[in-house]
Amino acid sequence: MKKSIQKLLVVLLMTVMTLGGGVSGAWASSWSQVGSLSGDAASVNTLVTINNTLYAGTDNGVWTWNGTTWSQLGTLAYDVQSLVMLNGTLYAGSFYYGVWAWNGSTWAQVGTLSSHVQDLAVVNNNLYVATGDGVYAKSGSNWTILGLAGKQVLRLLAANDTLYAGTAQNGVYYYYYGDFQPCGSNNKPWGTQNVGDLHLYNYEVYAGTKGGGVWSFIGSTWYQRGGALSDDVFVLTSDEPFGTLYAGTNSGVKYLGGGTWNQVGSLSNRVVGLTTINNILYAGTSNNGVWVYQ
Repeated sequence: MKKSIQKLLVVLLMTVMTLGGGVSGAWASSWSQVGSLSGDAASVNTLVTINNTLYAGTDNGVWTWNGTTWSQLGTLAYDVQSLVMLNGTLYAGSFYYGVWAWNGSTWAQVGTLSSHVQDLAVVNNNLYVATGDGVYAKSGSNWTILGLAGKQVLRLLAANDTLYAGTAQNGVYYYYYGDFQPCGSNNKPWGTQNVGDLHLYNYEVYAGTKGGGVWSFIGSTWYQRGGALSDDVFVLTSDEPFGTLYAGTNSGVKYLGGGTWNQVGSLSNRVVGLTTINNILYAGTSNNGVWVYQ
């Protein structure tokens, strides 16, 4: 009888671990490469999921994964830093070559921008671009300055119908009634470190920084999450809506668990893109293609 109870307890413990969600429950998982991206395409800059399809923005255009192989989307051969979908049109932001739109068969450039493109976001069916000289909004076939002129804007986030902007050395802002306002009286408690990414998690805006840790914004105050994290954070993602929070860093992927940051598997590459499909984690690296943790 005693042995039966012990066996039952072991089974229950393993079940809890398995159903725990995210990496903390995936104790038997490991990283494996997703297909083969070679040459400049192996340098991934962004990784997104659109309609359960995996898209990779690389130094050699946009690639899609069909579950077996990667296929290049059109002939766009420029670096792609950001990808968003708006009204059935896929937009790609290139650091050096502006914004491009995919109509299903060809790429076409969207207006002209005089500054480097860092990120794209969609809020209320409007397209916005982060540049080295502020935030611009798509206006017809061209672009108009929205705000933060003179500031290097690195990341955009669409959250609760609000546009947020993360900058180089100048903290985080949100757009409100025609102007950008700082998030809190101190919108950069991490100091002058650049914002690596912005992400909505548990209804809170999170900022991952380059060497200053990960912070969440509640009310009018920023709070550090997981304690000190010396790694550069390039991207944040999570199992929605209340799952595990992940950070792509210069030494692989970390997850927030037990109040601290923990390594996810043995992947040690610089991870600049993260996304999940059906709670399976995918990572895009700066020099070694795309990987999956399962």
